[in-house]
Amino acid sequence: MGAGKPIRDISPKNNNGQYLNAERNLLESKGWNFDKSTNLWMSPAK
Repeated sequence: MGAGKPIRDISPKNNNGQYLNAERNLLESKGWNFDKSTNLWMSPAK
């Protein structure tokens, strides 16, 4: 996250994992956006 590089979500359709959901919630809370076409979490604009 600190580098601001895109982060790939390797299980985008898996919403059952507690750890995965915690990571996604953290990314969302920091302003990251999920791109469904690439399965990448994109860093917020600086």
